[in-house]
Amino acid sequence: MNSESPYYFPSKSQPIIVGFWMDAILLILMLAVAFISGSLILLGESLRCTLIMLTGIWSITVHERTIAGALPHYEFGSGKLEQAGLLCIALMSAIAGLWVANRAFGLALSNTVQTTPFGLALAATVMVLHTIRCGLLALPVPAAAARQTAPSTVNPSNERLRSLALVLVLQIAMTVAAVARDPLIALWSEVLGSVFVGLLMTAAGVKIGWRAILDLVDYALDPRSVEELKQFLFKQGVTSVELVDVRSRRSGRHVFVELTLSPEEKRSFEGLRQRLVHIRLALAYKFDGFDIAIRLET
Repeated sequence: MNSESPYYFPSKSQPIIVGFWMDAILLILMLAVAFISGSLILLGESLRCTLIMLTGIWSITVHERTIAGALPHYEFGSGKLEQAGLLCIALMSAIAGLWVANRAFGLALSNTVQTTPFGLALAATVMVLHTIRCGLLALPVPAAAARQTAPSTVNPSNERLRSLALVLVLQIAMTVAAVARDPLIALWSEVLGSVFVGLLMTAAGVKIGWRAILDLVDYALDPRSVEELKQFLFKQGVTSVELVDVRSRRSGRHVFVELTLSPEEKRSFEGLRQRLVHIRLALAYKFDGFDIAIRLET
């Protein structure tokens, strides 16, 4: 979900923390103006960005507490805890999206604009600030700044550009509604923009929820990744006879692999230890993020 919005919870880098609080203040302003003006488009976009920010906050909080060793009672890491929280947020996103779309259909059936021209103008003005913020975040990020942000929360440039394009669609709809002299045009601009943002929220909720459900259930790595792991071991001198078994499973974002080796050559204890250290270091470099255990079978 965080890939569809510029709002995410940052690392503890001082410049990024300032940007985070700027985003938070802007979201509060958007929510306040949405309720004051009665603009359903702005309300929907505010809820969407708020839920996406909550997603980032939850993910990075669990990640940092895991690194700090604050969640040792969660067996095999905190992946399931993270995915359970994301599933709840995804459910809220889907429900909020359906609610906004339902309200939009209600506006269409009533055939009346629920907000004043001043309210629409105020909402469109605040939306301009949001659009500018999205445009600034869509600019290329220096490599040094990108390294200061947690890898799980960094949005690729193409995703930020896509987010900017979506916000521009909402900005156009709100601007048309604000400047239109014909109440019917203002009504349908508000309806179409609200349906659009409601469907975005629902689709994002379903997408993230489905991924969270899959990650809550342990499952093995895909055959392609397992084969890549085997081929890498063969390049490190491990023969197909020595490689007895490869067991793997995912728990949330965490990947666990257990290798069972049966060394063919007779080696001293120190020689065997050095070989295993070499294999482990090579695996850690190649498959960063995998928790790999090596078991010897004699």
